[in-house]
Amino acid sequence: MASKDEIVLDHLTGYAGSSPVRVGNAAYDQRQFDIFGAIVDCVFEHTRSPRLPERAILAHCGPSRRDGAWFVREPDRSIWEMRGELKHYTFSKVMCWLAGRPGARLAMLRGERARAQQWHEAAAEIHVDVLKNGLDAKGRFTQSYGSDELDASLLLFADLWISRSAG
Repeated sequence: MASKDEIVLDHLTGYAGSSPVRVGNAAYDQRQFDIFGAIVDCVFEHTRSPRLPERAILAHCGPSRRDGAWFVREPDRSIWEMRGELKHYTFSKVMCWLAGRPGARLAMLRGERARAQQWHEAAAEIHVDVLKNGLDAKGRFTQSYGSDELDASLLLFADLWISRSAG
């Protein structure tokens, strides 16, 4: 059964007693910014291959027509498709930061210097924002801004944050 509609099956207990058990996926209409960085980075990496992506792909997957930092100002549902109120999830912010450098490079491939500069500035804004709001009193990255909760997605930061900051 493939459906965007979600049904809760109250009569099932779920794996190891986890509940509720759901069929379908209500995440189809959730705002999840974590994927943004992965997509922009992937498109840029493909420009390095001998077979360049079509211009239409660059136009749709490259820097948006809006200010490159809009996503750092908006809350989302995170990689985990969280229910309840939207929050500023640290992993989502870092993935948006990850989009900054390749986003700027894609803009330069299209000869859009002003947009490339916006993307560099957006990445710098996100970097500052995460260091200001995504750390707890002990200096650990938290699941979301203002939270003390840790998150398994944060384990990816060593690779993302350190390797991308250097290059």
